[in-house]
Amino acid sequence: EAVRDATVLIFVLPHQFLPKLLPTIRAHVNPNRCHGISLIKGLDFDADTKLPVLISKSIENVMGNQFRCGVLMGANVADEVARQRTCESTLACDFGSDSVNERIRQIFDEEHFRVSRITDVAGAEACGALKNIIALGAGFVDGLNLGGNTKAALLRIGLLEMTKFCT
Repeated sequence: EAVRDATVLIFVLPHQFLPKLLPTIRAHVNPNRCHGISLIKGLDFDADTKLPVLISKSIENVMGNQFRCGVLMGANVADEVARQRTCESTLACDFGSDSVNERIRQIFDEEHFRVSRITDVAGAEACGALKNIIALGAGFVDGLNLGGNTKAALLRIGLLEMTKFCT
């Protein structure tokens, strides 16, 4: 009922909860007037093929009827966002209208949280998930006191691997 006249839905929850939640939302939303933005990091996997599936695509598939879902991805820590430290993210969406895309970007963009916009939803979402793997590795490098050269190598090789994966 709370989403009945919504024009934008923002998904911020663990992806494991989507299968139960989305059918309920779908029953109350007009997919021709409503767009989605996922802040969910990660990839899902098809139960049969075991291939990766983008969370935004999973949302679109369940919502059906022309519903489109973009993503907001960035290297931000929630605590720093809440404390209004400088943060940046990328909104990837293609809702068929530059003015709609820009209005949705403006929902998120503010003085301490800068948001740029691109149309490559799949690329932004895949890179957002893969970036977290590299971030974990960087944390391990710091925790093991392996030094700046090791961290730089991890970042360089990680970026190369992300490029391979996403092309």
